Amino acid sequence: MLRLVCDALEGTDLAQLHARLTDLAGVDAVAINLYEQTVDLFLDRRRASPPHLVALAIERVGLAVTTAELHRAPDPSTKIGADTRLLTVT
Repeated sequence: MLRLVCDALEGTDLAQLHARLTDLAGVDAVAINLYEQTVDLFLDRRRASPPHLVALAIERVGLAVTTAELHRAPDPSTKIGADTRLLTVT
């Protein structure tokens, strides 16, 4: 999973943002959290290339992205966070 932490998501057309990101090759699903200012991209490991996908996703978000993090899938009983973070990309 790729998590983009944004400066702000308020005032963004979330439906349009969701559609732009789900159109990226290798992205299976997108979750946007306004409270945490995060955009989570759930990746197809067979098709996604994280470094290239980070650049494309940041461009498509069109907002200031402060951090991009690569996470492993969490266990069903846990949340995505410091325990699941594998790498901070930017």
